[in-house]
Amino acid sequence: MVFDETLTREVLERAGLPRYGGIEGLIAIVIAHTAHLLSVLVLFSLTSVVFAQSSAWLAFTTASLHIISPAGLFLSAPYAESSCALLSFVGCFLFTKSLGSHGAGLVSNDILVLLSGISFGIATTFRSNGILNGLLLLEEAFRTLWSLKTNFQISSIRRLITTGLGGICVAVGFLLPQYIAYTEYCGDSETDTRVWCKNTLPSIYTFVQDHYWYVSFSIEPQNVDNYRHCGLFRYWTIPNIPLFLLATPMFVILTISGLWALKFNPDELRQNVKNAKVGMPRNSSHRPVIQIVRNLAVSQLMLVLLTSTTAHVQIITRISSAFPVWMWYIAVSCGEGRTLLVGRIVTFMVVYSIIQGGLFASFLPPA
Repeated sequence: MVFDETLTREVLERAGLPRYGGIEGLIAIVIAHTAHLLSVLVLFSLTSVVFAQSSAWLAFTTASLHIISPAGLFLSAPYAESSCALLSFVGCFLFTKSLGSHGAGLVSNDILVLLSGISFGIATTFRSNGILNGLLLLEEAFRTLWSLKTNFQISSIRRLITTGLGGICVAVGFLLPQYIAYTEYCGDSETDTRVWCKNTLPSIYTFVQDHYWYVSFSIEPQNVDNYRHCGLFRYWTIPNIPLFLLATPMFVILTISGLWALKFNPDELRQNVKNAKVGMPRNSSHRPVIQIVRNLAVSQLMLVLLTSTTAHVQIITRISSAFPVWMWYIAVSCGEGRTLLVGRIVTFMVVYSIIQGGLFASFLPPA
């Protein structure tokens, strides 16, 4: 999603600001940089909460990794990556706080769940892959529903309601752009409606990707359907092998870190990390920590699966910026003394950012 210039102009006019060429782009760049800065700070806080207050070193390392994220220029350009990352981290932070040591039965914790759903919903409006954050709320809803089977409490009913409302917010964040597009392009009987308006489940997302996102190797327009690349395995063509190679390092990092997080054990983490750089809260349950880390790992692995099979695979380097698990994996690996592995990954991130900048400036993939 690129910032809407028409909307920006309207906001400027209402604010009484003069219009001149380039101001929309300037404002969009300022928003992107601000969102990236805030996302680094929120990721620091999120890591501190998930891995306990004694893990300032881990939080600092994770935040530093996000600064040199392979998303590169996409976090500074007028794109939605930095905003989606910020809102995703804020939602995760609020949800994690709702599982605090004082118990999940407090009204304040239920409010945090609802606020996290709102944050996830706005993140999904910026980028549709933000909907994967909703798995946190979905799992919490199932956990709460299951607990009612053996321990019926009013607080559990309240928790279930607020979790459901949060999930609705995520769904609204995904459906709202669709609704706006439908009313814009399909609701006016005086204009020619597009083909997607007549579908059983009209979706402008799938239409735009299917109709415009293709690479035509034929000069004959009637054959262009054979070269559309969004959809299940449509991108798996020989000419796209270089783009698969471009995305391979990030796919490997996301997959390995996701599998690591699925087996996450706080006790083993404390024992393995030298000099107690990573700490866990004493005399407290590990369930919230395990729930957060493993759930986010599932979301990350789903992103890998969906991107590798149905999308332009090279975009994984930028959309992965909203998923913290792989950065936690690198930070923990550094604490465990695997400096060679961490050094190679960081080198890849830095070198790739430089290469990406040249490709992006030349209007070439990974855009």
